[in-house]
Amino acid sequence: MLTALVAGTAYSFRKLYPTAAGREQFASAAGHNPALLSLYGPLSGNSIGSLTAWRYGAFAALGAGLMSVFVVVRHTRADEETGRLELVGSAAVGRHAALTAGLLIAVSANVVLAALISASLIALGLPAAGSISLALAIAGCGLVFTCVAAVTAQLAQTARCARGVAIGVLAAAYLLRAVGDSAGAHGPGWLTWLSPVGWAELIRSFGQIRWVGTGAAASYRGRRGRGAGRSP
Repeated sequence: MLTALVAGTAYSFRKLYPTAAGREQFASAAGHNPALLSLYGPLSGNSIGSLTAWRYGAFAALGAGLMSVFVVVRHTRADEETGRLELVGSAAVGRHAALTAGLLIAVSANVVLAALISASLIALGLPAAGSISLALAIAGCGLVFTCVAAVTAQLAQTARCARGVAIGVLAAAYLLRAVGDSAGAHGPGWLTWLSPVGWAELIRSFGQIRWVGTGAAASYRGRRGRGAGRSP
């Protein structure tokens, strides 16, 4: 569904604004609207790719984060509550098997998501580098919240609590991005950099791509992952 939303948005912008002049007029209006800035962030250009990344980059990252939270908690704390982990644990498996399985499934889902988004945008004629960088930023947010969910699944007593805390962190990340993007030239725009949801816009996929920012996000995700080692 996330792939369809991103690809559908690119297709819609191509139909609605076929000319550079029309896209420039739209970008100029959207870039000065505080409500749109808080919802979608700033525009980094007026190409079809830039408009697509602006319209659904942050929301797709939010969706990837939610997907990861539900997958990890489902295979850890939720399975423990239903007694499935006890049943599996009676066989010849390690005590970290459930957490490892949950992490592998969530990571695989994000990798597949990145591949599908990249392929769909490239198929629509968007630049390959921009398509891949946007897909990686979206999946990067999913990977961060894979680690967040792994931590909350260890700390919380119930699956509902684990999901609630992880989703609360995700909501806080989105709020940081919204505040940073709508702060104006002299406001705390740096708040967006603290939010994994904001990375999809900050790497400027269809402008001057910030590959260094993408690498920093991956490094941050790795450090979070090393802190999620205790199994339920």
